[in-house]
Parts: sequence; structure tokens; C-alpha cells
Amino acid sequence: MRYVPDALVVIYDHAPVWTRSVASTLYGVLKHWRESGPVFQKFLAELEESQWWSRERLAELQADRLRALVRHAAETVPYYGRVFAAHGIVASQIQTPDDLSRLPVLGKETVRREGRNLISRRVAMRDLQGESTSGTTGKPLTLWLDRQAYLAARAAQWLHHRWAGYSHREWIGILAGYNVVPQRRQRPPVWTINREGRQVHFSTRHLRAPLMTAMATKMREQKIQFLLGYPSAIGLFARHLLAHSESLPLLGVFLSSEPVYQWQSEAMEKAFGAPLFNYYGQAEKALTAASCGHGLEMHLNMELSIAEFTLHPAIEGRQLLLGTSLLNYGMPLIRYELEDVTHEVTGPCRCGREHPRIGPVETHSDDFIVSSDGSMIPPSLFYIPFQGVRGVTSSQIVQEDTGRVTVNLVADPEFTPDEERRLLHSLSMTLGTGMKVAVRRVPEISRTTSGKFRFVVSKVSHEVLHG
Repeated sequence: MRYVPDALVVIYDHAPVWTRSVASTLYGVLKHWRESGPVFQKFLAELEESQWWSRERLAELQADRLRALVRHAAETVPYYGRVFAAHGIVASQIQTPDDLSRLPVLGKETVRREGRNLISRRVAMRDLQGESTSGTTGKPLTLWLDRQAYLAARAAQWLHHRWAGYSHREWIGILAGYNVVPQRRQRPPVWTINREGRQVHFSTRHLRAPLMTAMATKMREQKIQFLLGYPSAIGLFARHLLAHSESLPLLGVFLSSEPVYQWQSEAMEKAFGAPLFNYYGQAEKALTAASCGHGLEMHLNMELSIAEFTLHPAIEGRQLLLGTSLLNYGMPLIRYELEDVTHEVTGPCRCGREHPRIGPVETHSDDFIVSSDGSMIPPSLFYIPFQGVRGVTSSQIVQEDTGRVTVNLVADPEFTPDEERRLLHSLSMTLGTGMKVAVRRVPEISRTTSGKFRFVVSKVSHEVLHG
């Protein structure tokens, strides 16, 4: 939780289930107070207007913000000061996105190595918030955002919600990575209610048949009109409904954090009878894009970031993404290598917006983990235990059979026995009782024949889902 001390999170994790909706509502009040002030409202109003601008006008705004960001980075960020000097570049030479090719790509290894050298001298660390990510390679990484960048990205998400007709006054169900109830819980409720935000958070750690039936009943009782969360979790829930000849009519489904596979989109469209709204973003807030309801292709937010494309070395017709956040002055990320794969979409969109579009983003092909009680645990939940663990260079979770997983780790000396115990405890909280977890150190993590990295590999889930 972003606005409460870790000690309170620990208390929440051990609190009785009946108290959790009270805590969730109180946190919803705090979050709304912290994030819905004048700065957020300003960005939301601006995006409401600029969504209908011409491509030329959007490009002018983008170039203006780029020039200001580059000047700030060159003058106040040690890393960029060195890079500009080494390449014989002055800030005034970067006038438009086309000029960015003068600068080197910023890889994640460089971010890890440079650390505080990427933070502006004009910004105090107390004014920044850390965002941890394992990315698509299983390597932990912490980046820093200033409040402007965070609130601008939040405003872009709210605008995306409005495209679906969601005003935040309707009830919404959430199937994402929140620690809703303890994994050991075997009966309903496996959800908590944030009455301030009119949200019902359903546990993605309890995706097994009887409990998904209870979730569906709760959604009908609460008059849920929208769903938001991981495609893996919502897709599995939709498949459960169809298997029991049920449906749950909704107004819209918001998807993020994972690729959307055909079996998931087909199941969701049949079960919910609603358009799917795809969202692309990262903890780094280097690039954001959102679909408008006319398919899963997404409009790039030119107002907030710049997208660049490079040819993928192994996948024909696919491009790798680079992102430049135009509003993060705390830790500017210029030409940041996202390691995600997509393709540019040509031609106008039926919605009338002129922002450039990209196809659905492919990150990696990860599997569910099947727990000892039969629950299907989405792959995105397994990034959370690695956050803040020191010494992990890269990692991969492998399930060969029910009841046991192995964590393959490439680690450095900072990965001490204490760090290992911390990681194992967090993984056990995600997996639940009855699952054995073993850590195995390896020299490197293997990749697929096409060069892709897979963070979660499970032979068990393939047998369950595909027979």
C-alpha cells in the first residue's frame, strides 16, 4: 500500500477477514484524498481536451515538453551530463522526437548501475516515490517517480475509464495483485470492499471452481458493472462462467499488466458481453497507451511520453519499444528500453482520435501456477515477492508437478541467507500451505528457442488448461 507504513501492511495481512473491508475503505479515503487534488484534476482536464486534438497539434505539445525535459536532464542529472558531453551534444540540438536518435538507448542494466546518478540534483529524494519492477526478465529494478509523473499517468487511466463509460461512481470488481485475504482461507468471502471507491477486490489467489462461483454471486449482489485486472485472472473467471453455462453482463472490462491471449478475449467477450479496454503501462511510467473499445489496439498518450520502435532481432514483423517519459523530472528516462514487443498500427481509428496506435503488447509467455488446493495463481502475482529482495540478478519460477515449485536464481553476494528466507516467506504467502518451494542457484536463466524469457513456467497448468 502506497500511503501507509509497512508495519500497518503487516497488521492488515494478519487481520481477521471481517475487518479488512473497513481497512480497505479507510485506505480508499486516504488514497482519494492524496491523489485527487488540483494537480490530478489539471492533468485530467487537459487530457480530456487534447484527446481530440489533431496529430500536428499533439506533436507540437510533445516537442515542447521534450525540449524542456532534455534541458532539465542535461543541466541537473549527472548521468545525462556525462552522456551529452561524451557524444558532443548540447540540449538545444534535441528539438523533436526524431532528434532523440542522437542519444544512446537507456537499458535497464544501465539504470541498475547508475542508480542515483539518474536522479536530478534539483529534486529531493523525499519528494520521490520508488517503484519496483521485475520487468520481463525477472531482474528486480527500482526506479523513482516525481509526483507529477505519477498523477499524470493516473489521469490517463481515468480518461481511459471514461472511454468505457466508467465514472468511478459505479461498482467495479477488481481481480489484480492485491493481498485480499490469506491464501489459507478455504471459504467465502474471498473479497474485500472499498466503499469509498465503490470497489470489490476479489482474491486472485483463490481462483478455483467453488470460490469463483461465490465471486460471481457476489458480483451480481453488488451490481458490479465493470471488471478491472489481469487478463489471466479475468479470463480464467470468464472460462469458469462459461463452463457452468453462466454469464455476467457488464458494461466494460479493463485489462492491464499482461498480454491478452485469444482464448482469454474470446471467453471474456462471451461471458460478459462487454467491450474489452486494454491498457499498457509500467511502474516506470515511461510509456502509456490505451484502447478505446474498438479492438485491443491502443492509442499512445503523446501528451505524456514518446514511443520509438526498433526492429525485433528474432520475431519478423514485430518491434521493440523505447519510451521517453515527458513529465518525470525526478528521474528522467530518455529512450528507455522497455523490452516489450508490439507493432505500429496504420490508418485512422473509428473513435476519431488521432493519437498513433500500437497493437497489443507482447511481453513474455508465462503460465499459471496450480496450487495444492487446485487454485490457479496468475503469473503477475509472482513479481511481488521479489520486490525489495537484494542480490537477485534474474529469476524464474518452475513448476514440474503439483505441490512443488523451484525458483531458479542468478544471484550476487547481496543475496544472503536472510534475503533467501525473506523471499521464501513471501513466495509461501502467495502459494499457500501445502506447496514446497526450493531455491536453486544457476549460472543463467534459459530462454526459449526464439530468445524469449519466461518468468513462470508450469507443466501442470498446461495440462489443466489445454488437456
